[in-house]
Amino acid sequence: MSIHCKIIVLIGGMLMALPLAFISASGQPQPSKTLVVLPFKAYGVDSTSTQTVLALLRREFEQRDAYNVIQESYTPESECQDLECAVSAGRSVGADLVLYGHFSRLGTKVLWSFTLVDVERNAKEFSGDVTKQRIEDFQSSISGVAKSIETGVLETNSAGSSQILSISKDRRRDTIIFGIGVGQLFPVHGYIDRRYSDDDYNYNNVVVPDTIKRAFVLDSRVALKVSDNYTLDLLFGIRRGILLNIGASYDPLNSVVSPYVGGGLGYYIYIGEDSFDNNDPDFFTSGFQVMVKGGLWFFKTSILRAFANLDYTYIFNSRDDQAVTFTIGIASVIDDLGF
Repeated sequence: MSIHCKIIVLIGGMLMALPLAFISASGQPQPSKTLVVLPFKAYGVDSTSTQTVLALLRREFEQRDAYNVIQESYTPESECQDLECAVSAGRSVGADLVLYGHFSRLGTKVLWSFTLVDVERNAKEFSGDVTKQRIEDFQSSISGVAKSIETGVLETNSAGSSQILSISKDRRRDTIIFGIGVGQLFPVHGYIDRRYSDDDYNYNNVVVPDTIKRAFVLDSRVALKVSDNYTLDLLFGIRRGILLNIGASYDPLNSVVSPYVGGGLGYYIYIGEDSFDNNDPDFFTSGFQVMVKGGLWFFKTSILRAFANLDYTYIFNSRDDQAVTFTIGIASVIDDLGF
């Protein structure tokens, strides 16, 4: 194995060994700030029950005297799921802070996901998730959730079986996401041994096996979210060879379900019977690579999310290898700003 191949394998192994999640931080909001709690979107959950939970949360904030809470009658009706909508709703009522999110059913449990936004800075303070068996069970977590939002510190005793991820206003950190995906690679051109025809995958009445037409894919990704809509990412993939790609993507919505588009540059090392040709020193199967990609984030929470990705790759080698690859997977937020 060549030295550059060993380096790429080493980097890929390090990426695969990353921990899936960690976070610890603290922060204290200014008690004089005005807070508006927007209506929360309900996915598969009774909306009347969610309104009751939010009414109790508003009352808890008022009793704690942590914020000047805007009354429900003056609250915008927007069920915001992204930063831009939340900031716009906050400005319409003169709020300093906006709390928005959603309730969703995940199997036998109900997830309460929320995000706190600073309107003036047009930025997210932190976000959190609370999981319960029934939506009625959230009433026992109101005090812990309110205190966690106020202080930015997880209150496990009061919040029950909750996971509230927070970040200090004075020590903002970028979001790091680690994900793993599996799928299939479908060759458009190349990717086959020279004994087969590149046009019809058949040469001298020899039928090319399906394993040469397509291949199993295992991808490991580490992404750095540099803003609410832009992400830099490093991809290490097993794609009938070894692929290392550095790219970027744009997420226009930044919501619970969000499409994205992007691209990247990298290097590819082909692994197969036709990797080398002793009779043709100019023949090579490895080379630099370009990628165009698009996909969808869904089931996004503060700690986990799922994705579906479709990309087209072109490799600058003697065969001009080209392929379309489809993968699905899950990702974990290692360090969160609440997006």
